[in-house]
Amino acid sequence: ADRNSKSTTSGSPIFGSEYEETVLLLRTVGQLRRALMRRRNIVELHRSEIGIAYDSKTDSIVKTNTKRYESELFNEQISLMCNMEGARLLEALDVVEDLVGERDDVTPIYRYQDAPRKDQIDTLVSLIDSLIVLHSLDPFVFQWKPRGGLEGSVGGEYLGDYLKRLHRRLDSGKTDALAEIDVVRAIDKQAVVTNVGAHFGGEARPHHSLRVDAYARFSSPMRELVGCFTHKQLWDGIYAQRLGIDTSKDDPNLRDKIIKAASKAKTTQKRLGGASFLYLMDRFFAPDLEIPEGRRPRRRGVILGIDS
Repeated sequence: ADRNSKSTTSGSPIFGSEYEETVLLLRTVGQLRRALMRRRNIVELHRSEIGIAYDSKTDSIVKTNTKRYESELFNEQISLMCNMEGARLLEALDVVEDLVGERDDVTPIYRYQDAPRKDQIDTLVSLIDSLIVLHSLDPFVFQWKPRGGLEGSVGGEYLGDYLKRLHRRLDSGKTDALAEIDVVRAIDKQAVVTNVGAHFGGEARPHHSLRVDAYARFSSPMRELVGCFTHKQLWDGIYAQRLGIDTSKDDPNLRDKIIKAASKAKTTQKRLGGASFLYLMDRFFAPDLEIPEGRRPRRRGVILGIDS
């Protein structure tokens, strides 16, 4: 779909094609799924993506800041739905096998995430309060009173509703103050940090951020080993017995090996990302060190967070 997904496809390469209706339905399904997730108080983050790219004109690595296409958000919803439904099917097949006890074709891998602890939520609230005082912001606009933290109880405001309210204020043009814009960026980042990291495991456990009891990775088998494995497990659970395939010959430790490999890949990816951005900052700031201290340029920046 085009960048402005609210428009028709007129003028687009898909206009009049045999798959035009399917693409437009992708938008409809994506909008409905996003609305459903908002009703379930799921926090929607990553409205833009910071990255690096090679600039052939300057023969250097440069920073990029790309606002996500709405069509990307719709496609993301299809992927999430696929992963949720795949996990539901895996769990059902695994339960049936346990009850029958004759075969063990399914050894699933799930992705789970625990809820933030109360002290982590309290830290986020305290940080927001400090930013309000430091930048003389309107408490009525910026203060967050959690509605049962990130889950829900009487009174207060869900974190997703709070963040959406702040961004709606920015998008409406009610403020162009750089301090307010930067504070919202910092709060966005700290909301991400507050969430506990997700993990792979062999047992179905809730995924807090997505508000589901079971979640698995199915949508990226071409770039993720776990996705290949979950597809194989789902196929085995549905077809192995009826086709007379003996899965007992499979490596009984394969699941543990894949979980270990996936965890290592995530760690490596994070280290590479950090090294890339450190390289970019060195390329940008290192020339300043060649300038006498009194003549070095003053640069404005925003500290979004500090990791220990």
